[in-house]
Order: sequence, then C-alpha cells, then structure tokens
Amino acid sequence: MRHLFIELPYYTAEFLNVWMQSDSDDILDAIYDEWNGTMIHTPDIIEFYKNIKSRCPETIFHGTDVGH
Repeated sequence: MRHLFIELPYYTAEFLNVWMQSDSDDILDAIYDEWNGTMIHTPDIIEFYKNIKSRCPETIFHGTDVGH
C-alpha cells in the first residue's frame, strides 16, 4: 500500500479513496467539477489521478487541509 499526502481537504482525500475502489469515474468527475474556477481545474489533474488509479491502485490518499 502507498500513502499519498495531498494538499487538499481531508474529506476530498476520503472521496478519492472511495473512487479508487469504484468501477467508474463519477466521484472523480464530481470532485473535479467542484474545483471549477480554481487553478487545480485542468485536464492534466484528471490525467494525474487516473494514472495513479491505473498504475498504483493500492494508493491511499490523505488530505492535509481542513477545508471549508
């Protein structure tokens, strides 16, 4: 198992952990939609997370921010 600490809210990391176990990208798409209007809302970030899911499926995300 791999632990990846991301500078995102802890609850976003938990949603990403659920998405990692899912057969669809619905959760990732919903998270990405929430990022609209921010600098993280780029096609590259979607590919980054999809690559993690396909290449390192044992990854566990940990958010380091409290969120709003």
